[in-house]
Amino acid sequence: MSTNKEFTFRARRLESESATLLETYGERDIKQFYRYNLPKMHDHHPDLVEANYDFGPMIEDAARLNEKIDMFDSNPALLDQVIFGVQFPALCHPGVADFVDDRKLIALLLVRHFKNHGGLVLPPLDDAQPLSEEHAERLTRHMAAGGRYVPMHYPNW
Repeated sequence: MSTNKEFTFRARRLESESATLLETYGERDIKQFYRYNLPKMHDHHPDLVEANYDFGPMIEDAARLNEKIDMFDSNPALLDQVIFGVQFPALCHPGVADFVDDRKLIALLLVRHFKNHGGLVLPPLDDAQPLSEEHAERLTRHMAAGGRYVPMHYPNW
């Protein structure tokens, strides 16, 4: 997703591997901030802090989520493909297939799209449902004839 490797975070980076800029910041600042200000409380003893809790995987997840958001921000039309893929999984573009089951991410992207671009008219609303069905029929015929994927476009709200 991201072309800038300095903004990747590997929670399980080997000591022999050089740290990226985000890894340096995350390990030095973010982890310490969480340990001191937002410690992980013990699951079975809520009054006890889990000493030396590893916040690295959480930071790695946050870095990946940030990359996903950046990807959709740089190409708002990708969200149309995710919405179409949710509705027609068999016709989902392979490049967005990993996103169609992530309900929270889709909700976040829809809210961001609304905020930044006015939002999409979504199926099953009357303005979007027929477009989805027609596109699915055309795409099925087109792909069966050996054609390449044709992107779906929903109208703005």
